[in-house]
Amino acid sequence: MAEKNMIKEYIGSSADKRVDIIMKNYTRFMGIVDGYIDGLRYMIEAEKDSNSRQNIGELGVRVQTGGMTSDPTAKHAIRNVMTRDALINCDFSGDVLDGVDHPEAYMKDSSVVKMIMNLYKQDRLNAWGNLQVVFT
Repeated sequence: MAEKNMIKEYIGSSADKRVDIIMKNYTRFMGIVDGYIDGLRYMIEAEKDSNSRQNIGELGVRVQTGGMTSDPTAKHAIRNVMTRDALINCDFSGDVLDGVDHPEAYMKDSSVVKMIMNLYKQDRLNAWGNLQVVFT
């Protein structure tokens, strides 16, 4: 929850305040952003799984059908990586958001995360530039 509050505070702040937020949370800033991305990824995947189970009328009992082999662990890992990359790059081409109820909300959150990452990179460069001026 603190992640979301810090992200909201960062977005609504002036350039000076953003630099202060970065400096105050410098060692954990990108960790906070990564945690927020992982939370979004988890919510998307959980919603897709839940909707998929509801659509097929799953009763909670799994029965393997057919003689084909499957690797659900690899499929799950690949899906997680694709979802995380889509959130970071704000690129939802393909089926990344297929099966979620409100994809536009995730797209909006993704654009906020991308903006934060870009502002962080820019603010970090500006902050270090300002520090160099002070120390030279």
